[in-house]
Amino acid sequence: MDTSGIPMRLRIFKITFAPLLTIVFHGCISVGPDYEAPTVELQSKWQADLPGMHVSELDPQWIARFWQKTEDPALNELVHEAVKNNRTLMQAADRLVAARANRGLAYAAFFPTIDANGAITDQQSRVQTDHTPTTSTDLAKALLERNESGKPITSRKETRTGSLDASWEIDLFGGNRRALEAAEADLQSAHEAYRDALTSLVAEVALNYISLRTYERRLEISENNLKIQQSSLDLALYRVQAGLSDGLDEEQARLNIETTNSQIPTLKAGIAQTRFTLAALLGLQPEAFSKKTLELLAAKTRPRLPDRLVIDTPADAIRRRPDIRRAERKLAAETARIGVRKSDLYPKLTLPGTLSYTTTGSTDTSIASIGLRLSWNIFDAGAIRRRVDIQKATKSEAFHAYEQTLLSALSEINVALVAYTQEEERRLALGRAAAHAEKAAMLTRLKYQTGLVAFSDVLTAEQTMLSRQNELAISEGESISNFIRLYRVLGGGWQSYAPEERAR
Repeated sequence: MDTSGIPMRLRIFKITFAPLLTIVFHGCISVGPDYEAPTVELQSKWQADLPGMHVSELDPQWIARFWQKTEDPALNELVHEAVKNNRTLMQAADRLVAARANRGLAYAAFFPTIDANGAITDQQSRVQTDHTPTTSTDLAKALLERNESGKPITSRKETRTGSLDASWEIDLFGGNRRALEAAEADLQSAHEAYRDALTSLVAEVALNYISLRTYERRLEISENNLKIQQSSLDLALYRVQAGLSDGLDEEQARLNIETTNSQIPTLKAGIAQTRFTLAALLGLQPEAFSKKTLELLAAKTRPRLPDRLVIDTPADAIRRRPDIRRAERKLAAETARIGVRKSDLYPKLTLPGTLSYTTTGSTDTSIASIGLRLSWNIFDAGAIRRRVDIQKATKSEAFHAYEQTLLSALSEINVALVAYTQEEERRLALGRAAAHAEKAAMLTRLKYQTGLVAFSDVLTAEQTMLSRQNELAISEGESISNFIRLYRVLGGGWQSYAPEERAR
């Protein structure tokens, strides 16, 4: 093709900028690796033995509000209040708002920036001629610069200027697109962080509530046993007064009573401390519960285990856990940032433009300009490549963190399954033992009344009964706590609450 008639400036433009414009208008490239979600081979079943559990697909509503299966209205109210007022959850929601705004910043990079400037200048000048005119020209100027009164003349000039400066960086090599991709993944990660905080909050409220009811149950057991031990003391006093036994029985009876009395302050302290913890989880000062909450707590309802438990497969549980989903989104964000760093290795094309207008007296001046600016960091002693290497290492760290989160989750679920099933067996055995201990204590007292056994046998039987009843109360609380822990590690508790629901 003959180009002899084409101006040199146009030929330079075609050689330099035409290929860049072709990239702009026919599709830019995105440097850096494209993200692919990691694939992990999971076992098809849980390693823990699951007696009494049914493995099938979980009902979404069941797992979403699993604590409601305990059929305890006080627990339901506490969870509802905590979701509205917990400060840690509010912090997670604030971080979600910040992540959403950060994504908006990344999206704004695709658009031009326009700056407006304006100014008004009022300039005044005074002309004073003090020297004696030496020529006719100087005399004429002096006459013009003086008015009739002989005073200096003041001149005034007003200048008005306005301008619009625009700049638009063309995303030639996908740096902005990768930044937006990373910001979107960060936003999704913040969503999962909120859900993880929500799941932990629900579990913490439930566990502390169960602990409260367990302390109350143990206090009730101790107070009931005190009544039984008091009746044994009365019986011992009667036999001493009747001359059927010596004072040893009385002293042993009083020892038994005081031993039980010594346990009560610890139980009352546990009740108070747990209530303080619950108040903090609900975003309240100690004992600042609402009237409704106080009424429900005073009712002393006790949560119970559901008749039947259902779990699903490892793959389903892993997909549901927000901490794993958060780690995967973090990996996606760090992968995209490799492209952001790599884009600094390539040229940057910017379209600058200016529109200005100036008015001075009767003179108006307007200027409009637009052009192309190409910038390229040709030498930086390898700094950009080192930043790329740093980001690759960060991405690798995120991948290993994802793997560790996955492995920890599988371990937590299997541990929770074992803890639940084994504690259930222990609870059933303790229930039978407590029933036998209560019956044995009653029979021993009857035999003591007839003089068939010593009072030490009564003490042993009563202490055994109190011990077994205490152990049963603790085991019952632990079984329900293990139920809460199990469905927390299975990823339940967040599905029914959105971040916006916190403020309702």
